[in-house]
Amino acid sequence: MSFEDFIDLASVFSEEADEKLKAAYVFQMFDFDENEAIGFADLEELVRRLTSSSKNSGLINPAFRSESDLARSSSQGKRIEKAVHEDALPKETLQKIVEQVLSQSVLGKAKEISYQEFVHLTSKLPDFASAFTIHF
Repeated sequence: MSFEDFIDLASVFSEEADEKLKAAYVFQMFDFDENEAIGFADLEELVRRLTSSSKNSGLINPAFRSESDLARSSSQGKRIEKAVHEDALPKETLQKIVEQVLSQSVLGKAKEISYQEFVHLTSKLPDFASAFTIHF
């Protein structure tokens, strides 16, 4: 991550940042395979990183793109780079969690969360903006 990318990221997580901009960055951080949707594999990786015991399990997507890349739509899905970690949850439990998240969040019959759906979902969460705020 370049210094400019770091400054962009810091500004997005400031108190003054627009909630939709925060949602765009968070969506991008959770879209591990970079296919412009948060699917089963992305959620599985997210839950692994949230529950694993590894120091390499951070939430930031290693392929995190800059703000200028947010405007571009990429139709190429990329392989998910999985962090090296020990799973804290059994595979069956992990799958049940991901299935439950998808069943509760997907508006249509698709098995993934689109950017528009993600923004819609985050707009209904009263603590979303404050949860993704860094107080400097």
